[in-house]
Amino acid sequence: MRNLVSTLIALVGVAGATTVAGAQAAGPKWAYIDAQRLIAEAPGAREAQATLQQEMQRHEAELKARQDSVQKLIADYQQQSVMLSPDARKKKEEEILEKQRQLELRVNEAEEQMARRQRELLEPIMNRVRQAVEAIRAEEGYAMIINREALVAADPSLDLTDKVLARVRAMASAGGGGSTAAGAAAQSNR
Repeated sequence: MRNLVSTLIALVGVAGATTVAGAQAAGPKWAYIDAQRLIAEAPGAREAQATLQQEMQRHEAELKARQDSVQKLIADYQQQSVMLSPDARKKKEEEILEKQRQLELRVNEAEEQMARRQRELLEPIMNRVRQAVEAIRAEEGYAMIINREALVAADPSLDLTDKVLARVRAMASAGGGGSTAAGAAAQSNR
């Protein structure tokens, strides 16, 4: 009797699993990609990153020079403040506050410029990735391709990252855009 119950439970389990597998096969087909890896490994990504790094270093050097200038102004003020009249002290404090305000504005401006530049350099790469994902989705009948970061767990066989990366590389070498960073860097130097 016990063996019969075990056998029935096993058969129901197999039948249930077959039904679920059949329903999934008949249902929408889906897969996932690692978007971060695609952007990092796509043609032009290294060049874009190098260009961005160079521009960031230029901004950092400029901001450091401005910060050093403000620090020197503060140090000079601290040394001279006892000898200054109240009006001269107030004028110097206002000058320091204005320089600090200008520095903050420049820092914000530089951050905005770098964010804009990053979008400018990465947009062509991201567009190629989107085109490749959409082409694979349409060709292979996927209802949905989602980013790996949105998943808790998934079967690795559903990962299309390598296939998409191969398509992006083929698109780039076929004239769908070579080194986008080089073109964008040349454009920014005009």
